[in-house]
Amino acid sequence: MTLSRLVVARVGRAHGIRGEVTVQLHTDAPDRRFTPGAVLHVVAPAPGLPARLTVQGHRNHNGTTLLTFTEITDRTAAEALRGVRVEAEVDVGVADPAEPDAWYDHERGGLAGHDR
Repeated sequence: MTLSRLVVARVGRAHGIRGEVTVQLHTDAPDRRFTPGAVLHVVAPAPGLPARLTVQGHRNHNGTTLLTFTEITDRTAAEALRGVRVEAEVDVGVADPAEPDAWYDHERGGLAGHDR
């Protein structure tokens, strides 16, 4: 098993007063990445922010993905997360048989470009 941390979302603005946040997705599998209990790692957490976030809930609201985390319980805490990127631990050594041509961004390093 080859685990690697990959960015799966960037936190946007707070939604409501109970700690829910909007997210910009960086994954094509949000239903797998954001299951309740999933642990996400905060990239370079600022002082006062948790280094890990536990997904409490995941839903779609008019085309916008919303998440709640166990550690974030109010709007003030949710606003403090704005702009933070979160990573999930992914087994990059296992190919998805449903998508044999799939790749991760980190696998593109060193590829030659084509000039026209």
